[in-house]
Amino acid sequence: MASRVLGRLRPSNTALFVCDVQEKFRPLIAGFPIVIDTTRRMVQAANVLDIPVMVTEQYPKALGSTVSEVANALPPACPVVSKTLFSMCTPDVDAWLKSKPDVRQVVVSTAAAASRASRRGR
Repeated sequence: MASRVLGRLRPSNTALFVCDVQEKFRPLIAGFPIVIDTTRRMVQAANVLDIPVMVTEQYPKALGSTVSEVANALPPACPVVSKTLFSMCTPDVDAWLKSKPDVRQVVVSTAAAASRASRRGR
């Protein structure tokens, strides 16, 4: 059996992306309270470790803003980018990431992954 080696997280070259953890998904995604709690804890850890955080919201006019449990944990200068693409790779996100040339590791928390998993029965 192959061993799985995980690298060490280095705060100086890591960023946390929070993708589309929004109010409208709350009643629609199985296990969403777990997604919220895990994302909130990841944001809190990023704050303690001084890891920059970037948040995206998919069409917030229709889907609402980032859930309050996560939004309340975000650092004061945290950028929140509205988008209509089904991707985090927007010009604003790309520019933000390019402004942080040392970032080589990205950790992502997303409601979409939970949604796909719940539809598959996982």
